Amino acid sequence: IALVYYPSVMDFYWFVARALFLLESQPELPFEEMKFARDLLGEIMRSKGTEFILKHAIIEDDYVYWVEFLGNFANKTKNEDRIFATSIAVNCLIDIWTQKDGNKRKWRDDTTENIKEIIEKAVSFLEDNDQDTNGHFNAFFSGDVKGPSSNPYAYPATISQYLNGTQVDPQTSSKQQLFGVWYACKGFIPKSEYESQLNQIHFESKVPNEFKNMNEHAFPYWSSPAITYSMKMLGLAKYNSCLLYTSPSPRDRQKSRMPSSA
Repeated sequence: IALVYYPSVMDFYWFVARALFLLESQPELPFEEMKFARDLLGEIMRSKGTEFILKHAIIEDDYVYWVEFLGNFANKTKNEDRIFATSIAVNCLIDIWTQKDGNKRKWRDDTTENIKEIIEKAVSFLEDNDQDTNGHFNAFFSGDVKGPSSNPYAYPATISQYLNGTQVDPQTSSKQQLFGVWYACKGFIPKSEYESQLNQIHFESKVPNEFKNMNEHAFPYWSSPAITYSMKMLGLAKYNSCLLYTSPSPRDRQKSRMPSSA
């Protein structure tokens, strides 16, 4: 369900990261399956997961930030959701690389200085761009269908009927007849039969043979500046809960290099 309604990639990683932090915050876990999940998620998120997040970071001199898919169609980067995406990324990295220390957090011993610096620069970006009204958008909830290539009724299926059990023939039915149709696959479709269905018309639509992206056409989504603000405040609160540097931070070092006014 989350994959259908939450298109933000960074959201997926945060769902895992916060679950990992909660699992590792427990002194004892009651089930072996939970211990297995904790260990596996920890290994993945501190390797491939972190690599993915850092790979998509936009690094400038004093700032680090992330941009998700809003406003990026056809390579037209508008940075509409950069505060939301950056806030989620900060939450994600802190949940991965900190551990509970009483009522506060502390860095894990294996946290590198590079990761700490990335987080600090991202926090600096959030602090200094509070009034960035162009970046308060997000897509916390969107429609099932993002475009023709993600229309489930265009694909092969073995079940096509109304909720009362009345059968519906997708090859002869119109799009207007879709309301209330239960359309799904059950069991196994033999290869020859499946390939035959790929050449059929389903509810007046050809089967898509290429998935472009979520933004191939306009799609409905719900956006909330309040959620962006909440995610930002949550990330900043986590950051302030732990001591990042015993030496001067990148921002402090930058200030120390600035000439003093006489």
